[in-house]
Amino acid sequence: MTEMNDRASSSMDSLVERYMNDLRVEVGLAMNTLEAYRRDLQKLQSYLHANGVHSFSGVTRQTISEFLGHLRRSNHAPSSTARCVAAL
Repeated sequence: MTEMNDRASSSMDSLVERYMNDLRVEVGLAMNTLEAYRRDLQKLQSYLHANGVHSFSGVTRQTISEFLGHLRRSNHAPSSTARCVAAL
């Protein structure tokens, strides 16, 4: 099971890297914004793994809603939560 989770995690990492590259090249976001988005996406990945979701195909609207609730309960500033939504 761990090998399958490692592959799924690697696939998620690969998708994040492609997305980040697209944001950099196509959208032209500033480097600080890209790094903030990367951190936000890493928070999402950690949350997903902790909740047994090991690929983005398993993410639903409810999953995202629960993740945002998790951020609020973790005392993230509203502006940080908003940026996280923008990163998604």
